Amino acid sequence: MKFLAICLLILYIALTSCNMVKVVSNIQQPKVENITSITNWVNKKKIVADEIVAISPGNFYKLFFQFQLSKNFPFVFKSNGTFVSYGYSNGVVCYRSFPEILKNLKPLNNISSFPSNYFLNKYTNDSGVVVSDTTFLYLKKLYESFTDLTGKRQINYAQNSLVDYIVLIPFALYMGSTFQTHDIRKNINAIKDNKKARIHIILVNFDKQEWWGSEWIDKIKLEI
Repeated sequence: MKFLAICLLILYIALTSCNMVKVVSNIQQPKVENITSITNWVNKKKIVADEIVAISPGNFYKLFFQFQLSKNFPFVFKSNGTFVSYGYSNGVVCYRSFPEILKNLKPLNNISSFPSNYFLNKYTNDSGVVVSDTTFLYLKKLYESFTDLTGKRQINYAQNSLVDYIVLIPFALYMGSTFQTHDIRKNINAIKDNKKARIHIILVNFDKQEWWGSEWIDKIKLEI
């Protein structure tokens, strides 16, 4: 009888594990957000960054897949806009290494060689097929899809001689506050603890935006 009870418990956990993860992570169904709701959330969670940007709807899906939102990976760029795959090995990421890497980034003029400028990205396309792409990121190209939280286009990317690195950190309100905010704070705190390199932090928001308008809001489907 005891063995049967254990088997039933294991079966129950297996069947409900996804829901349990959602509950523990505080993941919610995506909603339409705006500058007020997003900045209030960031302030409430005590997340401090230099900028917060949103994504223009025309390129939303492309960047959504590239940024692998559910994993909250930070993306490190040199000040000239070149992506450097810190935290990756042969294109594959090791998340646990990020805080230590960010804390110990050295000024550009103290480094003679850098990791590669690509990573491997796996995702399911519209046909349900798992695709594996070698992804190259260029900050100048990403800036073409960035806006502020009111929909105003960002200015074209220009190299900032006052910083060594730009770190992009993706987030979305619907991804919850438990694990997401823990990871974001951990990485930002690591950057703040770095007393050598000059690092600019940009939060990249992946919620639906009020300024998109009803047509784009209805067209872009986000399911959890």
